[in-house]
Amino acid sequence: MKPAPFAYAKARSVAHAIELLANDDARLLAGGQSLIATLNMRLSEPELLVDINAIGGLDRIVLKNAHVEIGALVRYAQAERSTEALARASASSSATKRLPSAFRFCGRR
Repeated sequence: MKPAPFAYAKARSVAHAIELLANDDARLLAGGQSLIATLNMRLSEPELLVDINAIGGLDRIVLKNAHVEIGALVRYAQAERSTEALARASASSSATKRLPSAFRFCGRR
């Protein structure tokens, strides 16, 4: 099956992405593997896909004070190997290995 028609926008910045996501029927496109499958099966029929892959800095894992910030473009394998993430989140790290990929990082809706 093919996805229903949708518009596509490439966000130029975080502010631009937020502006585009003001549309109630917009979805983020970051990695896309789970999203593409749901589009093809028509389980999701957004009016607009907002691609954030070109926004710099969203692919970082940063240790700040007592917490870890994981950017929206961090891939699961990157987070799993991150010394910053593992140092602060050992319990959640071992737990996420037991969850299906769809539940590891959830996008909007």
